[in-house]
Amino acid sequence: MINYQIKSILLISILVLGFSGNVDMFEKYDKSISNIFHGEPIMPIQLAFAESDGEKDSGSSDKSSEQDNSNNIHGNESPYSNEHQSENNGLQFNESNQTQTMHEGENKDKKELDQENNNNTSEHQQELDQKSEIENENNNVNATHKVTEHDLSSIQSAKTNETIAAEVNVGMGNVDHKSIDSNVTVKTENFTNDSVAITVNASSGTGPKVILINLNSTTIDVANVKYLHVMYDGQLITPAANVDEILHTTSSDQPHYAILITQSGAQILVSIPHFSTHTITLDSLSKVMPTVPEFPLSVIAVFALMITTTIAIARKRLNLFT
Repeated sequence: MINYQIKSILLISILVLGFSGNVDMFEKYDKSISNIFHGEPIMPIQLAFAESDGEKDSGSSDKSSEQDNSNNIHGNESPYSNEHQSENNGLQFNESNQTQTMHEGENKDKKELDQENNNNTSEHQQELDQKSEIENENNNVNATHKVTEHDLSSIQSAKTNETIAAEVNVGMGNVDHKSIDSNVTVKTENFTNDSVAITVNASSGTGPKVILINLNSTTIDVANVKYLHVMYDGQLITPAANVDEILHTTSSDQPHYAILITQSGAQILVSIPHFSTHTITLDSLSKVMPTVPEFPLSVIAVFALMITTTIAIARKRLNLFT
């Protein structure tokens, strides 16, 4: 009876240890239990141990479930993150489009501003050209005089004393020049239907000189002489008050010019106060060309003969048929 009670106490102790999850203790006394019950395994002990392991597995399962739930929670956050990323991408795209539109607008405004500046520059240049043309016309009007006997006498005296250093004749399609002062060299360059450039050269010790340019009536229309450009070294020059001012130029004076209207056309006198090499240019000749070309008498005679001959031949043919 006592032995049975002892065995029962041992069995209960082992069961308590098994339920508390102390596997080592169970394994330690597993053999003793088998010996107590004559080598026969005790099913309740194994069942208790299985239940203890089940509780451990259940705990592990719960932890796994919690981990899965955590993963599911994080997984559920992913669509929100994607949506947030999509919104960010949309905002960046809109900002990029707005920036590009702003740049396009700025480029367009810059092009329009450049075009406007170019137009303003062109208009300003046209205004300057108009102003210069008007100034030139006014200068030509002030420089133009109808030749007098006094002027002709003064010009002849200036040729004699070599104040007029050279005489240049500008005709239809040709230019020729005659040197009066052998110390002064005159050359014609760049002659066209619209302009002629005359280069004048002399030593630096040469005193003031005058160049006389003759334009015959077949070359210019004296009524339009105001459109002519008279330039000295590429610059428009101021008119002289009269011919005497030109013929009595001093080395301290500025170059001047005068236009004399004669029966055969016009004469232009240009003063050269001091020397190295200078270029006198007559420009815009096409603006002062005669509106109706003047033909020589020989040409007119030939045309008249041709017309007369044609009429005579026509009359003879009519007489033959009548």
